Amino acid sequence: MAKGSIGERVYRRLLRLYPRDFSDDYADEMTRLYRDRVRGDGPASVCFALLADVARTVPREQISTLGQDVRHAWRTWRRTPVLALAGVSAVAMTLVGTRMLLTHSLRHGYLIWNLFLAWMPLFFCLAAVRLTRANPQLPRWKFWVLATA
Repeated sequence: MAKGSIGERVYRRLLRLYPRDFSDDYADEMTRLYRDRVRGDGPASVCFALLADVARTVPREQISTLGQDVRHAWRTWRRTPVLALAGVSAVAMTLVGTRMLLTHSLRHGYLIWNLFLAWMPLFFCLAAVRLTRANPQLPRWKFWVLATA
């Protein structure tokens, strides 16, 4: 980063508020635009205009990036529902387990067992059936052994 005026350095720091991909693609151009506008209009008027622009566009870009990430996660989880269930269960167990530790109450532990852990053998059996159906060359598993684990 070349040394510039204080305003340019502050503006470069503000550009870090944008998502990384956006910032990597457009930061140099936006800094060049800042320099050109400061030369033409003066630093005071440009400063307020660009601060307003950053305040308006940063949330929009962050929400857009978040939306893309959520859509990608949804498509991925929809293709692998067992993985999605395992991920949601892990998050839920972490939240309930943290609450159990902080409140010193075992009833939340029973909640974790009844809602998530007691069903795990069934999910393992379903995953094994799905794997066996998808790939017939896999050896047949004794599902009753998995169900009683």
